[in-house]
Amino acid sequence: MEARCGRVDEAREIFRSGLVEDPNNVRLIHAWAVEEDRAGRPAHAAELFRQCLDIDPDDGIVWQSYALCEERAGNTPVARAVFQQGVEADPTNAYLWSAWGVLEQRHGRLELACDLFEKAVRLNPQHARTFQAWAITKEKMGLHAESEALFRRALDVSPRNAPTLQAYGLFEARRGNLDRARDLFETGIQADPNHAPIWHAWAVMEQREKNYDTARELFDNGVNAAPNSTPMLRAWASMELELGHIDKSRDWMVPPSSRNKWKRGTKQRAYAPGKRDRDKSNDKQISAVGKNLQMLRLMIERRSDEDVRSVMQWLSGRARADRRLADAISARRENDSRRVTEWIERRSTSDIKAFKEWLDDRYEKDSRIGVYIFNWDIPLSKSMSSTPVPVRVSERRGNPVEKPAEWLRLSEEPRMGLQAFDDQLFHRENPTDYGEGIYFMGQIAENLADRAALVLVLSAMTFGLIGVSGYLFDLGYSPSGQSTQTARNIEGAMSKPSGVDAILYEEGGAESVIQSKLGCKRP
Repeated sequence: MEARCGRVDEAREIFRSGLVEDPNNVRLIHAWAVEEDRAGRPAHAAELFRQCLDIDPDDGIVWQSYALCEERAGNTPVARAVFQQGVEADPTNAYLWSAWGVLEQRHGRLELACDLFEKAVRLNPQHARTFQAWAITKEKMGLHAESEALFRRALDVSPRNAPTLQAYGLFEARRGNLDRARDLFETGIQADPNHAPIWHAWAVMEQREKNYDTARELFDNGVNAAPNSTPMLRAWASMELELGHIDKSRDWMVPPSSRNKWKRGTKQRAYAPGKRDRDKSNDKQISAVGKNLQMLRLMIERRSDEDVRSVMQWLSGRARADRRLADAISARRENDSRRVTEWIERRSTSDIKAFKEWLDDRYEKDSRIGVYIFNWDIPLSKSMSSTPVPVRVSERRGNPVEKPAEWLRLSEEPRMGLQAFDDQLFHRENPTDYGEGIYFMGQIAENLADRAALVLVLSAMTFGLIGVSGYLFDLGYSPSGQSTQTARNIEGAMSKPSGVDAILYEEGGAESVIQSKLGCKRP
């Protein structure tokens, strides 16, 4: 228990104390050796295994553990020699023969592996795992009929063996028998709902068939069953990255789990200084990524209002718990950020409806909703064209991503300074072409954070435009290109304005209205 909690030194003292009381206790020495192997000290573990064999040289369990310890340390020739000595000392131990066969299969010695598996099942015809390993080896050899027969024999022995059902399902999936594979995966999940590899295998199969919603649901269920399965979390994050829903930021990075320390060829100390803290940090990050992905699924699919409410509630709690995220939210002044913040805090029926509609709109325009929401990096929404224009900015599954034309409008125009703007406004051949000037003012306005400064600058620019317009009008220019006299004749023939135009007309024009809003006296 002490070793499993990371207190390896305390565990060693307990083992030493136990051996003082019973120095020839093979099971105690064997347990100590296994823990040293897990702690990344294979040399010390091997010494303890040999101590066990000095006491009982016929113990097949110790021989097997010793051989696998050497294999994990990268000492494959030594591991083979240990297996050879083990089967000579305990020749009727089927598990020892089977474990040796798995080692040879991993190293590509498939004929030898099959011979070893055959010896194992002769000794124990009820060992389903040996039939499973033998079937996988036959598939690697291209002998599919023999492989299938061995899978069936494994299930005859153990019909609800989840690892065997998973391996058999993958075999059928590789042959293109997807419905048969689904049946096997489903049976395996019914047998053991907490078996992470079977959820993982089924989800990846559906992903490869582009059944992304089904894959996402399977990944989600798998995370609920095994929250610390890093291979499954990496596979899920990889799929969402491929679909463009997330980015490569730390929010979606899955570190190695502290619960998976046994690595082949690893000789380092598992509990070096600072490693315990790193393990805790990694486990916390793994949990966070799993929750992020589950919330992302609800956000993308939005199957019910309750799903949307769950996302909003989670976002609200996350913003309160994460000071960095809260600061990022408060620092952003865009309308979208403010609106989303208000919706997730209140979560009324109308807020849920508004948030859902906003998500639908945003997802249609850019699938990176996971980046925007989880990093709280929501870009400004602008008026969108009703007709989307295909733009080959990025592609998913061979189709161009469609973005409205306004998202790219004027994006290639260079920015200009005030002097350049003045020169353009006064000296161009067509003095009434203000389009680029108005765009320039919009850039200035977008970068002004202070409301008073914004009002002052826009008012000054408005006065400038009115003055320029009057000057141009006196020179004989008009927006239609006709003379001012012609424009006056047209003005006389027009009917009186109505609505907002009538109010502006009666109050003396836009200039008077602006002056009144700013508290200026009319001349």
